[in-house]
Amino acid sequence: MAIDKIQSESINLADNFAFTGTVTGAGESNTPLFRAYIGGSDQTIATGSFTKVQYNTETFDPSGVYDHSTNYRFTPAVAGYYLITAQVTSADVADWNNFKLRLYKNGSAIAAMQVRHTHADSIFISTMDLSDDNDYYEIYVFQDSGSNKDIRNNDASNWFQAFKVAS
Repeated sequence: MAIDKIQSESINLADNFAFTGTVTGAGESNTPLFRAYIGGSDQTIATGSFTKVQYNTETFDPSGVYDHSTNYRFTPAVAGYYLITAQVTSADVADWNNFKLRLYKNGSAIAAMQVRHTHADSIFISTMDLSDDNDYYEIYVFQDSGSNKDIRNNDASNWFQAFKVAS
C-alpha cells in the first residue's frame, strides 16, 4: 500500500500535502548487535574469585562483534550508546552469601549486581554505555560458597547481549 497524501495535524484537518519523497533520519539501525549464551556443558566457577563467563555459543552476531571462542568479549567497533545486558544462573540449589555479577569495560568494572544465593538463583545486570570504536566488554561472576559451583549451559539461563541504541 503506497501513501500518497499526509493529512495535517493542524486546526484545519482538511489540509492535505502531496508526499513525493523518501523519509530519512527516522531512527537508528540498532547495529551492531549480538546475543551469546553458554552452550555445551556447564561452566565451573571457582570459589572466592571473579571468573570470566565464557558465553561460547552465538544466537546471532551479524557484524561479528562478539568473540565466542577466545576472549569471550563484545567489541562494538562502532562508536555509540549501547544497551548491554547479561544473566547468569547457578546450577546449584545450596545457599551461600555472595553471588556477584560484573560488567567490565576495557578491564574495569562499570556495573555490578550482588545477591545472597538461595537455591538456583539467577543474577542479572543491565546498563547503557557510551562506547568508542575500540572499547570491549566482558562479564565476570563471583561466588563464595566454599567450593566450586557450576553455572548453567543454556540460552534461557545464561546469556550476554548488546545492541546500539544511538550514535
